[in-house]
Amino acid sequence: MEKRMKVSSSLLSVLCILLGIILVAFPDTTMITICYIFAGCLLLVGLYYVVAYFRKDLMEAYYQYDLVIGMVILVIGICIIWKVDAVISMIPMFMGIVVFANGIVKLQHSIDLKRANFSGWVYVLIFALLCIAISIVLLLEPKSMAEIFTRLVGIGFVFGGVTDLITMFFLTKQIKVLKRAREEAEAIDVEAKEEPEEKETEQQEGESQVEK
Repeated sequence: MEKRMKVSSSLLSVLCILLGIILVAFPDTTMITICYIFAGCLLLVGLYYVVAYFRKDLMEAYYQYDLVIGMVILVIGICIIWKVDAVISMIPMFMGIVVFANGIVKLQHSIDLKRANFSGWVYVLIFALLCIAISIVLLLEPKSMAEIFTRLVGIGFVFGGVTDLITMFFLTKQIKVLKRAREEAEAIDVEAKEEPEEKETEQQEGESQVEK
């Protein structure tokens, strides 16, 4: 069981490294492929809802909206395939909006901390301004930032996979050392328990010889 978990963890780490290398080396192709795969999944889900609607009887389908849900999902999937470049450019814009909102929240927190006379408000303010600056770049240069964002994600995958492998190697090594130490300690305990018993046996044998 332990060996199987170790093998599965190693394979997962290697897959993360390979995926990261692909993202770093081919960011545009990878993003397009991911969008097509996502669109294909949406089409399958949409078809499932449409088919499920027509397979239900009238009374059961009347109070549900499977056809509407299925058609909406199908349209979204078709739009992603049709305008895949626009979808890719929208990802950094969406991230920019999220980061900008987070920066504004952090900015308000820094102001509140300043009003509360907290000395660390400056660090929160710096982080807030940094978030706002990054969000502006993401919103103004979405196409170029999409490639950079993909490469950063790839670097993250590679870093995570490598660190997982290193951690597992040292952890396995340390577990072996601890097991060996525990086995040696148990062996010493067994020997310590056996010595008094041997002495007691020898003493009883000596007493029996004296009585004879």
